Amino acid sequence: MPVPTPIPPTTRVLIWNAERKSPRGPTGSRIPAVLARLAPDIVLLTEGETGLMPPGGHTIAGRPLPDAHMGPAERRVLAWSREPWTEVEDYAHFEPLRLTDPADPEAHEPPAARLPGRIVSATTVTALGPIRVHAVCIPWHFSRVQWNAVKRRPWQDHLAFLDAFAPVLARTPPDVPTIVGGDYNQRVPRGAGYPFAPAERLAAALAPPWTIVTAGALAPTSADPADPAPAPLIDHLAVNAVLRATSVEGFGRHDHDGKRLSDHTGCVVTVAR
Repeated sequence: MPVPTPIPPTTRVLIWNAERKSPRGPTGSRIPAVLARLAPDIVLLTEGETGLMPPGGHTIAGRPLPDAHMGPAERRVLAWSREPWTEVEDYAHFEPLRLTDPADPEAHEPPAARLPGRIVSATTVTALGPIRVHAVCIPWHFSRVQWNAVKRRPWQDHLAFLDAFAPVLARTPPDVPTIVGGDYNQRVPRGAGYPFAPAERLAAALAPPWTIVTAGALAPTSADPADPAPAPLIDHLAVNAVLRATSVEGFGRHDHDGKRLSDHTGCVVTVAR
């Protein structure tokens, strides 16, 4: 009788943007159940609150931004795992390099304090063993272009964040299983009409041994199953050479009854060694 081939272990990683929903609201209160139905082992959520995570498990979050329009419970990045987190690093005040022209009125401030994006990193135990996780929210292309005292150019905050992000990745030993997930605020590969510079800077930050395993993935944008209207993701996952993706499943913006939950589609990536 043939010996059954053992099924290799995997880990399910969910990536999504909650569009600043609160678990106390009629829409946000649905999100924990939606996430739980997708059966993730790790959740990387951007623009939300800790109460949006599935029941149980363990949550970490980046420190809040000093923005008057954001509520005290809002966070740019959150990460949830079935198992506890260790080696937590919040890069809210990371200062790897000078990111602006010295003539900029904000040049005296810590670089990351000026950046509206966030990075929080930690290690958790999974079926694959310990995994290092970098949860990120890269600023959108219009970040602080209109509403900041010091006006930014389109993509300026986005590009500055990627400059700050590259040294963070370089600190992780290449033999440690590592993932980088969250809101990249870019289509991968670059979409028609989008500028080259952001795509090139992202590709440089996540050059081999990194692979953006969600590149080219689509997710439905309509609640009508007969009209899925698939569109490229802007919430992505990258893995280093120790890991690989066995599947990428995009999911839509709506609950099962058609209720719109977010302006983003999301995905669940099954990761193996």
